Amino acid sequence: FPIGMMDYSDAVRYMDDFRALGGLSVKLNFRGEPLLYPNLIKVIQHAKHLGFVDIMINTNGMLLSKSMLADLHIAGLTTLIVSVDSLIRANYKKIHNATDGQFNRLLSALKFIREGNYNFRTKLNFHVNAFNQDEDFSVYRRIEWADVVIRDTQNREGGHISVVDNSKRKRKKRCPHMQRRILITQNHKAYPCCVAYNEPEDIRLDS
Repeated sequence: FPIGMMDYSDAVRYMDDFRALGGLSVKLNFRGEPLLYPNLIKVIQHAKHLGFVDIMINTNGMLLSKSMLADLHIAGLTTLIVSVDSLIRANYKKIHNATDGQFNRLLSALKFIREGNYNFRTKLNFHVNAFNQDEDFSVYRRIEWADVVIRDTQNREGGHISVVDNSKRKRKKRCPHMQRRILITQNHKAYPCCVAYNEPEDIRLDS
């Protein structure tokens, strides 16, 4: 996709229309980092005003300072999803092409969340891939201050890190989101859920 951000007026218009149709949940990012969006707090506030039951973002955690977490809390965020994948420094750096400083920022963000008193639900995502597949994920499942989601990285995420030949982990499951989600990109195209990884042909949602 061309790199860009949705205008605030467009974001508000889409949420207004979706809520009028009976929509109850909104996730305010696709493949990008929502905390870079300058109008994020205003958009969350508007979503809360409209009465959305769940207002979600998925972040890499790099910008989750105490002040940012407080702003998200006050604005009305209901679900904060943090992409972690590994809490082993070497593995995290390989998966995310990250530096030591970025790993330390993630740890600080998780500490702020754990010690804070926020209204939103926190989910930590761990995708099993070629760099972390030998980790003991039972350690992560013992985290009590957040919901931990551990799942396989599907082939569409990139063959160089995907676990596709391990029969014990390989999933064969039809995605249920095609019947219950719609994705609207910053360039105003609509697709069912997250199939639009590489700007596919236009998809007929009514077929």
